[in-house]
Amino acid sequence: MSAPMKRLSTSVVGLALLASLGAASYTVAAGDSLSEIAENNGVSTRALADANGLANPDMIRIGQVLEIPTAAIAAAMHEVQPGDRLADIARANNTTIKAIAAANGIDDINLIRIGQVLEIPGMQGSSSENDADPTSYRVTSGDALSLIAARFGLPTVLLAEANAITNVDKILVGSVLKIPAVGETPSPDPAPAPADEPAPAPAPEPAPEPAAMTYVVAAGDALSIIARDNGVTTDALAAANGITNPATIFVGQTLTIPSSETAEVAPSPEPAAEPAEEPAETPAPIPLPNPSDPKTVLEPTYYQVQSGDTLSAIAASFVGMRAEDIAFANGLGGDGDLQVGATLVIPVLERNTRGVVSPDAFKANNETFHTVADGETMTSIADAFGVDVNQL
Repeated sequence: MSAPMKRLSTSVVGLALLASLGAASYTVAAGDSLSEIAENNGVSTRALADANGLANPDMIRIGQVLEIPTAAIAAAMHEVQPGDRLADIARANNTTIKAIAAANGIDDINLIRIGQVLEIPGMQGSSSENDADPTSYRVTSGDALSLIAARFGLPTVLLAEANAITNVDKILVGSVLKIPAVGETPSPDPAPAPADEPAPAPAPEPAPEPAAMTYVVAAGDALSIIARDNGVTTDALAAANGITNPATIFVGQTLTIPSSETAEVAPSPEPAAEPAEEPAETPAPIPLPNPSDPKTVLEPTYYQVQSGDTLSAIAASFVGMRAEDIAFANGLGGDGDLQVGATLVIPVLERNTRGVVSPDAFKANNETFHTVADGETMTSIADAFGVDVNQL
C-alpha cells in the first residue's frame, strides 16, 4: 500500500500546482497513448502521469480528461526512483546538490527515499520580475549566491560586496539583490556626521560557520565529478579531505564538502631526503709475499689480484696453501674466475695453526710426508705412492 500512497502524494502536488497556474487539459481519443500526448504537449510522460495520478502510464481511457502540466512544473518536481542519488538528480537537472538540498530541507544528502517528491530549483530563476529588471534580482527558493552571480556573469565576491553580504552561504528567500555592472566597484557609504560624544558600537557577533556537508563515494564516482556536482574545485575537495592523489578514492568513503568556493590548497611538503648510506669499509689488501719466502696464515688475510696472477702462484706465497683452498674460500672455479683488482680471502688452514708445516701436520690431515731424494721426479714419487701426478 505504500507505493500507491507515494504516487497519490505526487499527483496532489502536481494538481495543486496546475490549479494555481491554470494548466491546459486534453481529452483522450481513440488510438492515443500517454507518451504521444506528452510528446505533443512538450512534457515528459512521467510528468504527465504524475500530474494526473496515473500509477500505470499504459492505463488511459477514451474520453478521459488529462491535465497538461506546463514545462516549468514538469521540470520543477522529481519523484525519487530506485537507484536515484541526489548527485544524479542534480546533474540531470543542471543544478547542484546544495541547491536541491536547500530547496527541500535535506540535512543529509545521502538520505533520500524512493517515492519522495523533490522540488528542483531553477538555475536561472523563475520570476518574470527578475527577467524584466537586470539591475536587481529577487531571491527564490533554492538560490545560491554563486548561482545568481554566475547567471549575471559576475564574481561571487563582487555580488556579495554590492549587497553588503558577509556570509556568502546565507541569503534570504524574497530578498532583493542589487546586480552591479561588470567592472563596477561598490561605492563606499558616506561617512556619518561626527557626533559630540559617539557611543562605542558593540562588537558584531561573528557569523556562525556553516555546517560541513559530506558525501559518500559510490561506484563510478570520480573526485572531479563529485567536485563539479557540489560547486567546488577538485583541488579544494582534495585538500579538505587530505587526498594527495585524486585517483585514490574508494566506494563507501565519506568526503567532506568544503563550503567556500575559494578554498586555498596548501602545498604538500616535500619529503625529506633520506641520508645516503655510508659505504662499507673494505679491508686493505696486503701485497703478495715473495714465493721464495712463504708466510704462514694465522688469521684471515686479504689479497688484491694483480695482472698475470694465478691461483697456484698466489697459493705458493703462503705456507701449506693450495690453489683449491683459495678457490673454495672465494667461491672460484679456477684461474678463469680471477679478476684483476678483486680482493681474495686467504683462509686460515687448520694444519697451519702452529705456524709451521711439518710431517706431523700433514699426518694430522691424513697426508704422507716424503723427503725428495737425489734423482727422484714427480712422476716416480707419484708412482711410488700410487697417486696421480696432479694430486701430488
